[in-house]
Amino acid sequence: MPDARSIYIRGMAAITRRSPWTANRLANAGSVTTSRTFELEQVSINNMSRVEVEKTRTPDLPADALGGSVNMVSKSAFERSHPLFTYKTYLNVNGEAVTLEKTPGPGNQPTRKVQPGLDFSLIYP
Repeated sequence: MPDARSIYIRGMAAITRRSPWTANRLANAGSVTTSRTFELEQVSINNMSRVEVEKTRTPDLPADALGGSVNMVSKSAFERSHPLFTYKTYLNVNGEAVTLEKTPGPGNQPTRKVQPGLDFSLIYP
């Protein structure tokens, strides 16, 4: 299954663009190559409010990215005018052993292969 690894702006290679998170530069921990290319798998989109794309250089920005820049803006409670509560429940299931009972592995102890999960967010401006 293909997944997005990097961003190309106007056909320029990903190495010619910078990717800040709320105007702070992000370090690169490349999983495929040893280059300056920032890979999207290094950030979590759960805390992202919006993505700002700049296709050209402007005088107020550093001149180290010919291909433009992508600014990932983190969420802030000040962006909302009303309180917001969101939640998500889910199950994490091992496709090889779909059972509610404990089974051997990984390691020496029997473990459950179906794990519940919960994500929630409260914004109270």
